[in-house]
Amino acid sequence: MAGEEVSTSVDRQVLELGRLVSSHPAYEGTDWSYIALVATFTPQRRSLHGYVLYADGRWETRPPRDPERSVMRAFRRLHREMLARDGVGWLQCLLEVNRHDQTVAADFEYEDQERWSVTPDRIAQVVGGPTVATTDARRPRRPRRARPAASPVTAADDTAFEGSREAWRL
Repeated sequence: MAGEEVSTSVDRQVLELGRLVSSHPAYEGTDWSYIALVATFTPQRRSLHGYVLYADGRWETRPPRDPERSVMRAFRRLHREMLARDGVGWLQCLLEVNRHDQTVAADFEYEDQERWSVTPDRIAQVVGGPTVATTDARRPRRPRRARPAASPVTAADDTAFEGSREAWRL
């Protein structure tokens, strides 16, 4: 991220979250290639689920746990910031960290609180595996790749996170 400008506080928080996850003790000493986390913030529940894809193609459910709940607290700060800025809070956030590309991407769901809920039919979709037949009529969106280093996110780029997905280099 050296030399790149970040356009908003939200952008900075997403990058911080990506860095926190990529260096989290839960993943130390593993040959992970991709981490996907789903944070859910609804009136009924707050939860965090994590999935790791390893370089050899295996994957497992592996949330980042620590006594300080550092990752969940970072998601909570992001949620509050976006709620204060937009007046509406997301229900779910899908955070993806790619070790090979050294990128982090975030996708926010504002309407369907079950979009990335953990069910047997959805696990492969969340971790980027093959599509599994579901009763959900919507096809999962594939992550967009990060912007090339020659095109950094700048303060002039006020569309960051206006859709629901952006990606940045860690």
